[in-house]
Amino acid sequence: MTVKQVENACKKHNYLLLRDGFGYLMGVNGKVGMMARKRCIRNASALTDYVSYIPCNIDLYIQHKHPFIVP
Repeated sequence: MTVKQVENACKKHNYLLLRDGFGYLMGVNGKVGMMARKRCIRNASALTDYVSYIPCNIDLYIQHKHPFIVP
C-alpha cells in the first residue's frame, strides 16, 4: 500500500487493522493516523510495509494496537 492509500483508509474508517507482508496485524486508530501523517511528511506515492487493511470495531483495535512512539 502507498502512503496515500493508508491515508484514504484512515479517512474512511475509525479503526483499522493493517496487515504487513508477514500477515501480522496492527491496530490503527484512523484519527490518530491522520495526526501522525501531518507530523511525518512523506511522499504520498511512497510504499509502506503494509499490503492490506481490514476495517474493524474498537474491540479488535484494542486487541491489536501498539504503543505509538514519537521520537
